[in-house]
Amino acid sequence: MILQSRVNPLSSSLTGLLMKKFLRKIEGHHKREEGNHVDTNGDLRDKYGALVARGSAYYRRRRRGKAAAPSSSLEGLPVELKVLILQSADITSLKALVHASPTLHRAYRDQRGAILNKALHGVLPPDLFFEARSLFRVLRLPRDVDPRARSEAVTRFLIDYKTTRNKGLFPCETLDLRILIPMTKFQLMIEALALQYCNAVLAENPVTEKASSDFRTPTGTELKRVYRALYRFDIYCALFNVQKTWNAENRELWRRSFGLLAISRIFLSTFAIWEVEEMACVGLYILDRYDVYLRAAGNTDLADGKKESQRQRQRSGM
Repeated sequence: MILQSRVNPLSSSLTGLLMKKFLRKIEGHHKREEGNHVDTNGDLRDKYGALVARGSAYYRRRRRGKAAAPSSSLEGLPVELKVLILQSADITSLKALVHASPTLHRAYRDQRGAILNKALHGVLPPDLFFEARSLFRVLRLPRDVDPRARSEAVTRFLIDYKTTRNKGLFPCETLDLRILIPMTKFQLMIEALALQYCNAVLAENPVTEKASSDFRTPTGTELKRVYRALYRFDIYCALFNVQKTWNAENRELWRRSFGLLAISRIFLSTFAIWEVEEMACVGLYILDRYDVYLRAAGNTDLADGKKESQRQRQRSGM
């Protein structure tokens, strides 16, 4: 065992030192409990089973030591260990831990930036983190401007986006809370939508259109592929949607600049065919699933966009 070896590898890092401190604390707690065996009638016995006189100083000292024994629960851990536990959790577990424990919530508030950075990088590998960060860069592009200024901003973004993807070197960014908090909330929505997509689409046999008998819960790698498709579909929608503040002339100018062929050339050609198919699948699922809710809420933009895309595909023979 590691703890019985002559050279302890845990001592080579800060995490190891903190874990050793925690183990010593737990070990001392158990040693104190070994000498405090209390019978059902309240008699105290030492570790050899001998009865301890109630009026003796040893009895009072042992009873005080038992009452003051530190708790080995999560609440009694040092702050450093609480932070390490929060940093090692995924986003869903982090949310549950922070809402379940006031002491963990205080530790989270003190180190929120470091904890959220660690959680996001733990859930999203570098290439997927780049897609998520790119989406929020797109959302910060100027909106209430004329189509020409918007087109220039979109073009600059696409140049940087394609250059980074072609190099394959994705920077490991440390973000501030202004970006971290909305990214973390959005990732929670992406995870929920990915599970809904897998349960609704993958659980059905495409031939018989019935529930598949051998459906298994998707693995982490499979879920990350769905995350990637959802992020890229969101980037596609955020880049090329028509702004509500534009008049009919500006809308028509934007559609002429970024029609289906132009989008295929400047954006979709960046990806492999199977990656475009991923985006198309999740896009159709979202449109088919939420069309009825959008119409019920009176928001027909997405539904109208769906019909328009279908008409354009029919005209182009797709």
